[in-house]
Amino acid sequence: MSNPQPLPSIEEGIDAFLVHTGKTLRHSLAKCEKDIRRSPAQAVLAAAAAGYCLHQLPMRTIVMANVRLAAALVRPALFLLGTVRLYDFLQRQAAPAHAKS
Repeated sequence: MSNPQPLPSIEEGIDAFLVHTGKTLRHSLAKCEKDIRRSPAQAVLAAAAAGYCLHQLPMRTIVMANVRLAAALVRPALFLLGTVRLYDFLQRQAAPAHAKS
């Protein structure tokens, strides 16, 4: 009977996702820098337009909406984190039992 390979933990999956995301962000940043160096006038115009649009937005309302959203999501996020930790704990407890069989 062959030994089943252990399942990767949730933390390992999250770590792999974060590494991949970091690489993608660095690649995107390098591409953005290259585009800016290629046409700086267009980049300045785009930055000025973005600044103007941001200045027109009601920032207090946006910040308050984000604070309310974050406050509403704290409880479900903590519940999800606890669930993931419990799943990892139970998976580790079950691993020695499977190894003995």
